[in-house]
Amino acid sequence: MSGTSSLPLFPVVALIAGAASAQPRHPFAVSSMPTVVFTGDSQSCGRNLAIDFPQLVSRSLPVRVINTAVGGSNSSALLYPMKGGTVRVTRGEKVLHGENVRWGTGPFPGMKVTVAGETYTIDHIDEHPPTRNAELYLCEPARADYHGADCVVEPGWEVRVASHKPAVVCLMFINDGALPATKQDDWREMVRRTRELGAVPVLMSPVAVDDSAAGGGHPGDNRKVLKNARAVAALAASERCWFVDVTNLYFALDPGFRGVVHDGIHPDTDGSTLIVNGLQWVFAQMGLTDARPFVRGWRLSPTDTTMEGGADDCRSVPRVPNHESAAFRTAQPDHPDPDHQETAGFSLAAIRRNDDYGLIAELDGEGVPLGGGLMFRCGLPRGAAPTSVNVRLATMAATLVQVWFWLPGENRWSEASISTEGDWRAAALPAAALQGGEFAVRISGSVGGALDALAGGDAGGALGRWHPSEAEPSAYRLTSDHSRTDNLVRNADFAAGSIGMADGWKLTGGAAPNRPFRRQVRSVAFIDERDLRLMELKGAEGAREFDLLEVAGSAESNDGAYRILHLVGDGRVRVRKRAKAAETGLQAEWVHDDGCGLVPGGCCLEVAGEGAAKTTAALPGNVSRIQVSLFYRVFDPSRLGTRDVPDREARLSFLFRDSAGAQLGAPWEVADLTCSYQWQKAEMSHAVPTGSRTVDLMLRSGSATAVQYTGTYVAAQP
Repeated sequence: MSGTSSLPLFPVVALIAGAASAQPRHPFAVSSMPTVVFTGDSQSCGRNLAIDFPQLVSRSLPVRVINTAVGGSNSSALLYPMKGGTVRVTRGEKVLHGENVRWGTGPFPGMKVTVAGETYTIDHIDEHPPTRNAELYLCEPARADYHGADCVVEPGWEVRVASHKPAVVCLMFINDGALPATKQDDWREMVRRTRELGAVPVLMSPVAVDDSAAGGGHPGDNRKVLKNARAVAALAASERCWFVDVTNLYFALDPGFRGVVHDGIHPDTDGSTLIVNGLQWVFAQMGLTDARPFVRGWRLSPTDTTMEGGADDCRSVPRVPNHESAAFRTAQPDHPDPDHQETAGFSLAAIRRNDDYGLIAELDGEGVPLGGGLMFRCGLPRGAAPTSVNVRLATMAATLVQVWFWLPGENRWSEASISTEGDWRAAALPAAALQGGEFAVRISGSVGGALDALAGGDAGGALGRWHPSEAEPSAYRLTSDHSRTDNLVRNADFAAGSIGMADGWKLTGGAAPNRPFRRQVRSVAFIDERDLRLMELKGAEGAREFDLLEVAGSAESNDGAYRILHLVGDGRVRVRKRAKAAETGLQAEWVHDDGCGLVPGGCCLEVAGEGAAKTTAALPGNVSRIQVSLFYRVFDPSRLGTRDVPDREARLSFLFRDSAGAQLGAPWEVADLTCSYQWQKAEMSHAVPTGSRTVDLMLRSGSATAVQYTGTYVAAQP
């Protein structure tokens, strides 16, 4: 860049690494990261203000994520022109009115629409459900009046996928239904086109729905969803693609459908955890979880000075506190304003405005406000051995800019000196800041300032970019280890023991086994004609959220399963599914099961507050490490909202003892497990002190919030 003519009239900061006279030979920038494109329908969009799973992937992996899902869309919208209905447009206006059209099922900002031979670029779409009337808002004024049926929207593949030059393409469509033969051909074509781009295809089955059979109110049927899942699994196998079976993950890890919003079909933020876990396994197999180069960013709070605490990303210290700092975001299709569901539309401007990584991808006069400061973790290309890394800053006027580098060995931030080079300012990265080819930098500046671009490099070497591993594509398969013959833990699923007890475990402080049961309810009534989700119970004291009530004997077609959503009090509950009519004198069976679908029997242990469960396992004489796995989740329905995720509440302790029972070394404490309201599998291993003959395992909660455990497994490794 020369001069400042392209910069806006507010302070802008640009970081460009390397010497001013030459392009750095080891650049790292947003554009250098591998790009992962997710495309699909509303299950990928983040409905009801949920944070979509592509956004969560962006927060946890060193990749550039693009989400081009369209609510109501299907695979045909990517591959074929969209026609039908009638349109009306007035010369000079930027609105194309449609009647009986299907524009909500495929058009995406930036795609082209041709009307009577005139082609325009789509800025955004407004629908009017349940009708098929809609408007396409255009980037250019209409060049002629027209009223008729001569209107074609181009296939979405180029804009939604190919134009992003992806390294990986992830496909998931519940709207393809049970995947008949024609749709399966569509999927084969999408796989072919993905590979033609030089990208890796990842196939995904859809989110299971909380349908009537499961006690929810969604009018769909999981029999169709399961057919879709089986068909996509078969396609993945025949086409040799990576596969994440989201459908059956929900049945295995979230049988109570805690992870879908109240409409029964769209995942909430926490429910997307199941999807992200499967994707992370797939990405790890292809070598994407440790990709280089990368740039990861966070907006900091003005009060954030310590930079300590937990983080939801995969990088090392310094760690960003979740409650005070916000990870850089990508554009989310369903609500371009991240904090409001109702918006003016998912427009080209909204995509640009809400894509933080896009705003710093190149020096173009648009950037991310400095606000309370920004932090980045940056990684040089794999194999780079730099002798120096220079960070150069360009500002307008007298904008004050400060730069700090993290010194890992000293566990502190070090302010950098900034030199002036014409229109640029430069800061050299200290050698002590670079660890394993990665470093962290913080930037702050005057009020109103913005970071326009971020990039860097070192003095020499060949450019390195990410390439997928040679691993043969396969499906993500999650199993429980508790029934393995080498498990040292007794009663690993808590099924054995009298009421309130668990054989082989010492329970204290109110810790207790949680086991499934069925009980008859004396009387059931739907009592409010205006709120047919309100149910009154007699004889179901102790009923909990997500329990089922199987109603029978109705004269008003109210028979069926109802899932409890909230406890209202005074024997009343609110359920997910609407009754057909108000009615009293009904009978019901109360079904309780908090278990994990991967641990047969439906039993688990529940602990909260001062509660604890301890068991002791004997160790063989030649053990050097122990391998541990279990399933765990947080039970706190009162805090389970569309965007909520639980704190890190799970607590595990391992204490090693010698043959005389004396403690060996400090206990192994595990308190950093990422928690969910759905079942999660934890897998870990730890060195065993020499001379250990037993290990005490204790399961606890970090607060008054309940944590549930099941499928415990401890094995000795020589």
